[in-house]
Amino acid sequence: MLPKLEQWSDYAPLRHQVAPFAAAMGELQVRHALGPLEPAGTGTHVVWWNERLVVKLFLPLYPLDGPREGAVARRLQGRLPVATPRVLHEGTLEGWHYLVLERLPGVPWRHAAPSPALARQLGELTQAMRAVPIGGLESLGEPWAAFVADQEASWLARQRSYGTPETLLAQLEPLVARTAGSRRQQGPPTLLHADLHWDHVLVQDDRVTGIFDFGDARLGHADYEHAAVICFVTHRRPELLAAYLDGAGLDRADPTLADRLISWAALHRYGNLAWMADQVWGEPRVVDLPGLRAAITPGL
Repeated sequence: MLPKLEQWSDYAPLRHQVAPFAAAMGELQVRHALGPLEPAGTGTHVVWWNERLVVKLFLPLYPLDGPREGAVARRLQGRLPVATPRVLHEGTLEGWHYLVLERLPGVPWRHAAPSPALARQLGELTQAMRAVPIGGLESLGEPWAAFVADQEASWLARQRSYGTPETLLAQLEPLVARTAGSRRQQGPPTLLHADLHWDHVLVQDDRVTGIFDFGDARLGHADYEHAAVICFVTHRRPELLAAYLDGAGLDRADPTLADRLISWAALHRYGNLAWMADQVWGEPRVVDLPGLRAAITPGL
């Protein structure tokens, strides 16, 4: 019923096709009386939906993503100032984990008209995330120290493989080195969404109304949460960045703040600087560290 996948390249050509997944979605429709579904056309995993709910079939290549998303969605339910999806059903189909989730109202931040008020609400949301109890979630991802060590060891080669300009990389190296101490866990870890970009934040009537997609959630240092936000949500808008940081409880006068945030943009698991420069940040083209500062930490 479902395709056999051994590596990402087996899935890539099927990713947005209907036929390879129609039978499986039909089975889940019957199993849980879901009603008609259609492909959402978005997401890393296989996502179909209707007006009421979202069905996610998680690739067996990433066996932890489904259980992690279900566990975090349940933990967050009712604990944040915005909505998070309720888990309606969970199970497996031919070795593929699946979730049936409540579909939330609102439009993605990408398609909204951002304002300082919205940015501040998003910052406040990250503060609320840090207050969520983490007992029982200790297995989310590898231990923080091991994760940091891996990102520090691999970031330069990874960014180079993406085509990030050598001038920028040469300027980032000493910045990453001098901010190393800030990446070590200080105090207890907090729950992180870890991929809080413009497609995972929902907005309606000038309010942040929901967040979703917890497949990358983990425990760790709060600074990691801000990397996706500064790259996708507040980029090139100093007034949005200021409001977000105020909402998140960060001191904009801290002389270390900008470099800490930039270091995590470079080290983030999905931090493809070359792609973001081309697809997100626009002109002027980011080719060096001053340009990167202007793009993602304007006004700091």
